[in-house]
Formats: sequence, C-alpha cells, structure tokens
Amino acid sequence: MFGLSSSGCKDPPDPDQRVAPPAVDKDKGDALKTEAYREALELALPDARAALIAADPLAAYQLGLAPAATPPLRSAERRALERLSDPARAALDELDESYLPGAEVVILRVMRFAFARINDDLRRRAPAEQDPMVGLHAISATLDELRYRLVHDDCDTACQALPAALAEDVAALRGQLRAASVAGVTEAGLASAALAAEARALASRPVVAQTEPLATGLEQLAAACDAHRSWLEQLALALPKADRHEWTAKPAPRKLHADAAIERLPAILGESALARRLSVEERIDLAPGPAFVEIERHVRRWQALRETLVGDPDPRADDPPKPVDAARCEAALGRLRAGLEAVPEVGPPSLDCARYVAVIGDGPISEGRLVLELLDLGVIEPQRRALRTAELPEVALVAGPWSAQVHTHLRRLMLLARLSEHAASAHAIEEARRALCLAEAALWIHARLGPPDEVALTVGPPCADIGDAATITARVTGDPRAALAGFGLSLIGDEPARMVGFDRFFWAPLGLMKILATPKGMHPDEYSLPDDPEPAPDPEVEVELEQL
Repeated sequence: MFGLSSSGCKDPPDPDQRVAPPAVDKDKGDALKTEAYREALELALPDARAALIAADPLAAYQLGLAPAATPPLRSAERRALERLSDPARAALDELDESYLPGAEVVILRVMRFAFARINDDLRRRAPAEQDPMVGLHAISATLDELRYRLVHDDCDTACQALPAALAEDVAALRGQLRAASVAGVTEAGLASAALAAEARALASRPVVAQTEPLATGLEQLAAACDAHRSWLEQLALALPKADRHEWTAKPAPRKLHADAAIERLPAILGESALARRLSVEERIDLAPGPAFVEIERHVRRWQALRETLVGDPDPRADDPPKPVDAARCEAALGRLRAGLEAVPEVGPPSLDCARYVAVIGDGPISEGRLVLELLDLGVIEPQRRALRTAELPEVALVAGPWSAQVHTHLRRLMLLARLSEHAASAHAIEEARRALCLAEAALWIHARLGPPDEVALTVGPPCADIGDAATITARVTGDPRAALAGFGLSLIGDEPARMVGFDRFFWAPLGLMKILATPKGMHPDEYSLPDDPEPAPDPEVEVELEQL
C-alpha cells in the first residue's frame, strides 16, 4: 500500500509567490546553435554545388568539377536548373548567419547572392529574353574555352563535342527572345557573323581538321550562326513597327512559339533598369553621378600610367605585324620567362609554341600583341585557374560577368611593369583605358546623365579614339553589358580590402569583393534585389480566452 508520510508533506506554495525559472546557460545554447547551423550549411553544400554547376557549366569545367558542357540556354536545361536550384536555395534560406563563424558567413552570403541571381534569371527577368547578345556572349565564352584547351592540348571527347552542342544552342536563341532594341538586334547580327567566321577559321586549322567530330561541329556552329544572323537582320527590319515595351515594365508575355511577335525596347536602358542590372548581376549599388566622376578619374590615372611606363615616342609605331612561327613565339616566350624569374609569386610560362602556332595560326601580328597574347595564354590564365581551383567550389563557382576581364587588365599591368616589353605595355594600357572610356560613355547615355549627342564632347580628348557621338552611341546601345565592362576598373580603388580581395577572388562578382576580403561584423550586407517588395508587417492576431 502506497501513501505519503506526514513528515514529507509541505504547505502548498503561495499563489502570489514568484518562482525563479531554472538557470539557462546562454553560451551553451548559442554553441549548440552554432554547431547545428554549421552542420546544416555543410549538408546544404552538395545540393548547392550541383545547382551552381548546372548554372555555369563553363566555370565547372574550368575548375575540373564537371565535363565540358554548354551554357543552359535551352528550355529543357533551364527547367532542369530550376529543379536543382529551388531546394538548394530553400536550404540556404533557413540558415541564420548570426550563429555562424566569419568564414561560413562569407560562404553563405556568396551563395545566397548566386541563388538570388539564378532565381531572377529563371523566374523574373531572364537577361536572354531582352538582350540578344546574352546568349551570344555565353557561346563566345565557350568557344574561347575550346580554343584555350586546344592550345594547351587538353581537349577531351566532351570538349570536342562542344561546337555541335553550341550549334543547337544558337538555333534555340530565337525562341528565348521576347523583347529587344533595334540597336541590340543589329549588334547581335554583327556578333553572329563574327562567331561564324571565328568557328570556320578554327575549323580550317590542320590540327583541328584532323579531329572529325570537332571540325564538323565547328562547321555546324558556323552555319547556325549564319542562320541566326539572317533571322536577326529580318527582325531588325520588323522591330520599328513592333509594340513598344519599356525596360522597367513587367517582362513581356512569354512566347508560346519561336515565331511569336517580339516587342520593341528603347535603345537606352535608363537609370532604374541600369541600376537593377548592376545590382542583380554584379552586386553593385549604382550612384550614376559619383560613378561617372570616378571613371573619369581612372581614365586620367591610366593616362598617367602610360606616360610613366611607356612614354614617347609610341613604341608601337615601329612594331609592324609580321607572320608568327614557332621560332618567333619561342623568342618572345623566352623573354617573358627570363623577365618573370625575378617575380617570386609568378611561375614560368606554360605554353607549347608549336601547338600555339598550329591552333592560332601564322597570321601577321605585331610583337607587342604577340607578347600580350602569350602572357595571357601562358602565364595569367593558367596561374589564376590554379588559384581558383584551390578555392571552395561553392565560392569558386560564383562568378561575375566582368571580373575576369578587369583582372586581366590589372594583372597584365602588374607583370609588364617588371618587363621591358614597351610595345606590349602600350597595348595593355590602351586597352584598359579604352574600356574605361567606353564604360564612361555607356554610363552617360544609359543613366541619362546628359544628351547622347554630347557624349563625345563629355568624355573628351582622353577618349577621342572610341569614336564620334554616333559611333559611341551605336556601340554602347548595341551591347550595353560589354560597353560597361570597364566600369569594374574604377571599382578597384585604393582601399586595401578591395585590392586584396580582387587579387585573391578575381572571378567573383565585383560587388562581393569587400565581403570576401573583410571579416564578419565590419560591414553589414543585407542584400535584396532592387524591386523586391518591402516586407509586410506581421498581421494582428486576436486572441480570445474562453472561460472554463
């Protein structure tokens, strides 16, 4: 029989007496949360990596994470990317970065930006639906990779199959386009013709012609580009009569078939559309006026560099184009090798001149241009690929459209400053300065800082070689993304975090450089797309207590 002894009974507590809650070890609780979120991040990485590989197969191939593949331009590939990216993004959204260490915070922020950009492409404003140059840029980049692999004799079966797959991508581009400007369509026609010529030239090289699938694929790509050019020429004639669509309006209705009517966009983006584009694609918060002033400052800076490193007379005047052979290539490469021995952080060039001539051809080229090309192919690109491959794949796969190009300009300058290759230095500095000038003009026109017919006068004598007002306007409205690429040179200022970050993370979107180089806590980064809706306040909740 169970009972209670009188000695164990106590008076019930006073109803008004406060009972202290049990002590909670907050530090221990935070430590458990930190460990849980770190484990959750680690578990989310494989799915995130798979989606990032599908979003950028070219980067994955360069990093050795996947075989060669074409960009996701066709509908089936985009649907597959959507199925991969949705769960990966949802898993990342569930993580609370306030409980993560600094390195994990950086990884999480970079991936969140990447998936916000992917989501924008898939569900909101796909760039290829409003800009006929977007798909052509992706195809051109893949063709450049093919050429690089051939020069380095590193093109396997999947690599050799790229041109045939690219031909199918080109054929699918017309089905993606929903609205376009006349200037953009005209420029895309010229770009298609250039790609066709490039593919045929590569197919004609004996070392390529020996590989039947590769040569046939290149001919197919050239034919597809020719057909695409013809279609674009017809579209350019029809667009002036098409319904008008604004860059800031909701996207045009999705086309039900490839020949559906395409709406006409204005040639000039406008400040809002330009700001949105830079934010989504490069994580840049645009303030047009100050940005324009900063670009002007950097144009003068590169002019001063030319006077310091090159001087007068211009060494290119006595550097005529001459045919290239293996002996001439070896002589130039030998000078690079000897000069770079004094640069401890830079390895020797890795390039076979016989292979280079076999792939690129023996066409005439000046000595300065040859040195610059050998520097790119044999020094800069191989060494930065090794640097990027050593990075965490989920960070290495998040690239900015302009970053590698901007880094090439700066890396060339850094290396050539140690060498006595004045003609190559002159070419490198002039290319960077022209990129800045073109970006300055593009910002003036697309942000509507002033009348387009005053653009040549505004950029002034330092940029006189990019053309008159009509030439400049046609160029920056035909391909705004390419015209603005030099903007990145003005973003790499004197701030140490940006300088260090860019040299270390050269591929990353330009607006993420500070995040990658600065420890957590020194700068907040609450990122959202410019036209995301503001968070709505929590709804009021009415609670009724039922009397028992």
